[in-house]
Amino acid sequence: LTIFTRHVNEMLGVISDPDTERLPNDLLSANLIPYSVKDDLISTKHLSRYQKASKLLNEIERSLRDLNTPEILENLCLVLKKQKNQALKRMAGEMLKELGSIQDGFAFVSSRNLTTELKPPSNIFMRHMCEMLDVISDPDTERLPNDLSSANLIPYSVKDDLVSTKGLSRYQKASTLLNEIDRSLRLTKNPQILENFSKVLMKQENPHLSRIAQDMLKELDDRD
Repeated sequence: LTIFTRHVNEMLGVISDPDTERLPNDLLSANLIPYSVKDDLISTKHLSRYQKASKLLNEIERSLRDLNTPEILENLCLVLKKQKNQALKRMAGEMLKELGSIQDGFAFVSSRNLTTELKPPSNIFMRHMCEMLDVISDPDTERLPNDLSSANLIPYSVKDDLVSTKGLSRYQKASTLLNEIDRSLRLTKNPQILENFSKVLMKQENPHLSRIAQDMLKELDDRD
């Protein structure tokens, strides 16, 4: 906790920048924040970037206080090192050095506050979400919202919002789409949603999305 608090003010300033918009999804995928925090950031309107950054770091600080386990800070640093922002990469390196950690992969954090017992197919989707966000942010996937809407995987209102809302980055649009699929999977726990979603991805003529879709379909089959 002491290591974290030494860097928290600088992190707040940096995470408030636009180039860190993928951070909430990455923290969720690493089991560092619960769904409720990410959902609040999406649903609460008119929050400034600073307020969003503060919510994220307050959640990490709460976990560090409650659990007092270095794995949480290690995993946070590993998430920060994946961001494009060089200041975050530097801070992550400094905190890892202070921890004396050279761990390459995520440590598993077991906590009733941090981990969510995700049942298939939600956990399959979450394992691939960060990679999908990066790929769907590319220009060659612009037909995806229409295809998802045609397959009844997102409501018309979501597609219309993506068209009518000005100034959204490609990453923000990708995040909106995947958050809607994620929400449906968590609410219904219906594997058919993930199967249909995977089939839509395979129609996009993007080799990365096709590979991810095949991986998810295989994982769906393997659980039977």
